Amino acid sequence: NLTFATDMILQRWKLPKGGGTMFSFLPLCHIAEKLHSMGAGITLQYSVSFCTKFENVSSELVEVQPTVLLAVPRVWEKMMEGVEAKLSQAKGLKKHLATWALGLNREIMAARLAGDSPGLFNLAQLPLAEKLVLSKIRHALGLARVQACASGAAALGEHICKWFWGLGIEIYEDYGQTESTGILCLTEPGVDCTGTVGRPSPGTEFKLADDGEILTRGPHVFKGYYANDTATTETIRDGWLYTGDLGEWTDKGFIRIRGRKKEILKTSGGKMIAPVPIEENLKAFPLISQACVVGDGRKFLSVLVTLTEERLGRIKASGGAIKGQEIIDPEILREVGQCIDQINQELAGYEQLKKFKVLAQEFSIEAEEMTPTLKMKRAIVEHHYRPLIEQMYG
Repeated sequence: NLTFATDMILQRWKLPKGGGTMFSFLPLCHIAEKLHSMGAGITLQYSVSFCTKFENVSSELVEVQPTVLLAVPRVWEKMMEGVEAKLSQAKGLKKHLATWALGLNREIMAARLAGDSPGLFNLAQLPLAEKLVLSKIRHALGLARVQACASGAAALGEHICKWFWGLGIEIYEDYGQTESTGILCLTEPGVDCTGTVGRPSPGTEFKLADDGEILTRGPHVFKGYYANDTATTETIRDGWLYTGDLGEWTDKGFIRIRGRKKEILKTSGGKMIAPVPIEENLKAFPLISQACVVGDGRKFLSVLVTLTEERLGRIKASGGAIKGQEIIDPEILREVGQCIDQINQELAGYEQLKKFKVLAQEFSIEAEEMTPTLKMKRAIVEHHYRPLIEQMYG
């Protein structure tokens, strides 16, 4: 399983062989890290630097400056938020230059990934943008020598992908699960796959069930769960792995993930709603860090949101209005409300978010609200904030 999956990734992404370095900070028991440090690391003959502990990722990544980096979406998002926070506090020429340089490279990358010419004027300005701004930001993030960046374990927001275009970085995405040895679909280098997980992995079979569930078959599928024949029989049927994920084809022939079947919310009116796309759209706003849509069995949907680390820090430092688990500052509530109003304009009536609460802390691994790969544990979050949820429906 592992050697096949590794070969498929290297075939699709054409990673450079020999002499490179990797930075490992995810648990080695996680399939994404096995593929990264063990599968690709050994096959490509790379050296692997191991982070001492998760809290040191940002500082030690800068020390290592790897040539290939795998990270989970929340880490990429944290990098983006850190740079944006510093830019928001910059003034004058420094801020103008940074905004210009990032915008310039984003235009160039967008044109290249769309198969168009970036334009001679933009290309002529790029060396100056590199020297004055972009190279410095990449170095500060630990990406000065990076030749390939990848994201796995959860969907990467489209806005995050496009933000990194400003640094001249294309983040590849790998969609899979442990039972499929970490691969199902892979994005393609040099192609705009934002908002999707690309195309099915080479050498595998792939199809969507009538309800949209993603099914796959091939050498990447595991043999079964240890000492649990019942679970194995439910998951693998006629060699097909039933992933539990819902997907859909785009016009370009890519796969877009709609969410987990078990996470689909059903309102009391019988409407079935996938919360993940709504949450990802909310997280695209610079103010909002995380979001958890609730409303299963209720008349309408509501949402719990957290603020970015920088904004939350400012509120606490200034003695902002916090009551128990929530922020009640009128200005913050107004800003978040505007974000939600924008989202609601794109949603059907039964999908719209009617109420919200702004939490006084982010979801965390320590509180068991996030997995070690920083995926939200919806049931735990709902349990921890049950009183606030009930207030929204009281």
